Amino acid sequence: RFEKENQDMLRRSMKIAWTRSFVMPMLSNLEHFLKLLVLLVGGIMVIEEGFTIGQLTAFIAYSALLTFPLMGLGWVTTMFQQGLVGLTSIQTVLQQDLPRANLISLPEKKLKSLFAEGGLKVNNLSYHYPESKKDVLRHINFSIHPGQVIGVLGRIGSGKSTLVNGLNRYLDMGKGSIYLGDQDLATLSDKDVRTCIRTVTQLPFLFSDTAENNINFALENGDSGDRELFQKILY
Repeated sequence: RFEKENQDMLRRSMKIAWTRSFVMPMLSNLEHFLKLLVLLVGGIMVIEEGFTIGQLTAFIAYSALLTFPLMGLGWVTTMFQQGLVGLTSIQTVLQQDLPRANLISLPEKKLKSLFAEGGLKVNNLSYHYPESKKDVLRHINFSIHPGQVIGVLGRIGSGKSTLVNGLNRYLDMGKGSIYLGDQDLATLSDKDVRTCIRTVTQLPFLFSDTAENNINFALENGDSGDRELFQKILY
C-alpha cells in the first residue's frame, strides 16, 4: 500500500512538473508575442493614419494593467483546487464517530501512580485502517516498566506510527488492550490519557509565544515554577 501511494504521488508530481515546465515558458513567451503583435498592428494603423500614437500607447498601457490580474486569477484557481483537497481532509475528520461515552476520569494522584505501580502493558494488539483489510499491527504484545527505555524499529510503513497513535489513543485499536498499571486505557477519558501519555513528534509544533508558555500550555493552572520548568526542559 505504501509503495502504491508513493508511486501515485511520484506520477502526480512528475505530471505537475511537466505541466509547469511547459505552461510557464509558454505564457511568458505568449506575453512577449502579444506585445510584438500589438506593436506591429498598431504601427501599421498609425502609418495608415487610422490610429494615433497616443491611442496606441494607451492601448499598450491598458493591456499591461491586465497582466497581473490575469496572473492573480490563475493563482486563485490553483489555490481553490488546493482548498478542495484540504476540504476533503476536513470532511474526513468531521465525519468521524463521536467520542465514546461512559469514560472515567481518575483523581490526579491516582493518574500519576498508574505507571509507577504497573508500567505499560500491551496485550494482543491488532489494527487495520478502515480503507484496508490488511492488518498494520497484528498480535502485538510487550511491556514497559518504570524507568525502562525501549526502541521500536521497523521499515517504513511497518506500523510504528500506528502503534504510537494507538498508545496515545489517537486511534481506537478495536482488537487487544492497553493497560496503564491496572487501568484499561480504553476506559479513561481523553484528558486522562493525554495526562499520562505524551508524544514528542519529529516535527514539533510551537505556538508563537515564549518557550515557558509553550511548556505551560497543558498545565491546569497555566503556570509553573522555575524549578519545574527547568526540569521539563531537561527531561
